[in-house]
Amino acid sequence: MNTKKDTIWTRNFICIMLANLCLSLAHTSVNTLVSSYAELLGAAPVLVGMLTGIFFGVAVLERPVTGPLIPKYDNRILTLIFYAIGIVGYAGCAFTHTVGAFLAFRVVNGIQYGMVGVLNLTIASNSLPESKLGSGIGIFGLANSVSQSFGPAIGAALLDVGIKAGDPMAGYRHVFLFATAVMALALIPTFLLTPEKKPAGAKTEAGPWYRSIIAPSVLPATVMILMLMMSYTLYSAYLVPYARSVGVEGVSIFFTVSALLMLVTKPLSGRLSDKFGLKSVILPSAISLMISLVVVAFARSLPMMLVGAFFTALGQGGAYPALQAMGIQCMPPEKRGIASNTLFFGIDLGFFLGPILGSLVYAKTSYSAMYLSALVPCTALIVILLVSWPAFLRRRAELEGAAGERAEN
Repeated sequence: MNTKKDTIWTRNFICIMLANLCLSLAHTSVNTLVSSYAELLGAAPVLVGMLTGIFFGVAVLERPVTGPLIPKYDNRILTLIFYAIGIVGYAGCAFTHTVGAFLAFRVVNGIQYGMVGVLNLTIASNSLPESKLGSGIGIFGLANSVSQSFGPAIGAALLDVGIKAGDPMAGYRHVFLFATAVMALALIPTFLLTPEKKPAGAKTEAGPWYRSIIAPSVLPATVMILMLMMSYTLYSAYLVPYARSVGVEGVSIFFTVSALLMLVTKPLSGRLSDKFGLKSVILPSAISLMISLVVVAFARSLPMMLVGAFFTALGQGGAYPALQAMGIQCMPPEKRGIASNTLFFGIDLGFFLGPILGSLVYAKTSYSAMYLSALVPCTALIVILLVSWPAFLRRRAELEGAAGERAEN
C-alpha cells in the first residue's frame, strides 16, 4: 500500500495549514478593533459600518477574477503574491492617520483575504487523498478555531499597551504591525509549497473566463453554506449587545468556549463524514445549530448562553467542513479551484447578508425574535440537503467513474 496517498499529512497540506493559521490569526486580531479604530480616526457611523464589513463585500466582487486565475496559474506563486499584498495592506493600516487612507488599505486587505482564502482551500483539498477529504478539511478548518480563540485577545492586549501608555493610536499601530509580522511569517510555509506544474494547455483547457467563476454542480452546497453563515454570523454581530440588554455579563466567553469546542468538533466532523457519509453529519449539525439559536433566544443567564455555545460548536463545527467537502467532491481535482471559488460566494454573502437581515428583524421586533428568525435559513438548509442529495450522489459517481477510466488508460 502506498501510505503517502493514504495520509493527510503531506508537505503541501502541512504548509498550507500553517499559512492559513497565519492568515486567520492576523484577521481575527485586527477585525474586532476595526470599528473602534475608525471611530478614533473620526469616521461617521455609516462609514464605520462600511469599514467593518468591506472585507466581505470586496471578496464577493473579486470572485469573477479569482475563479479564472486559479486553474491557469501556479497556485503557489499566486499564494506568495497575495500574502505579500496582505503585508502591504496591514502595514499601511499601521501608519494610517486618515479615514480615506484606512479605507484604501482595508480594500487591499479585503482583496488579499478573499483571494488567499480560496487558494488555501484549493491547495489543501488537492493535497488530500479522496478517502480522507472530509477528515482533512475538518483539520484544515482548525486554523480558524485556534485564531478565534487567541486572535481577539492578542489584539486587545496589544491595544491595551498603547492605552496604558496614554497613546491609543500607538496601541492600534501595535495590532496592525502584529498582523503584518504574522503575514510575513506566512511567506515561509507558502514558499515551501511544492511548485505546481500546470499542463501545457491549462490556459486554453480552462475555457472562457466566465466558466471558471461558478461551478453549477457546487451551487447546492454553496447555498447551504450561505444559509449556515447567515444564521451563525448573528452571534458575532449581535450577541454582545443582546446579552447586555438582558443583563448577562461576561458573554465574551461564549466565543472562547465555542471556538475551543470546535477544535474537537471540526476534525471529528471530518472523520465521521469519511466513515458514515456527509449527510449523516450535515443533518444533525444543522439541527444542533437550530437548538443553539432557540437556547440563546430565551437565555437570560451566562450558563444558558454557554449551553448555546456548546450546541453552536456542534452545529457550525460539524456542518461547515462537511459542506465544504460536499462542494469540493462535486468537481474533479483539476477544477477544485472553481469549486472553492463557488463555495466562497456562499461564505462571503452569508457574512454580509446575515447581520443586515438580522438588523431588519431586530428593528421591528427584538433580539430574541431575531435569533428565532434564523431558524428559517437553517430549515432551508435541511430542505436543500434532502432535495439535492440524489443529484450529489449521481455527480460523485460520475466523477469516480471518470477517474477510474483515466487510471485504466
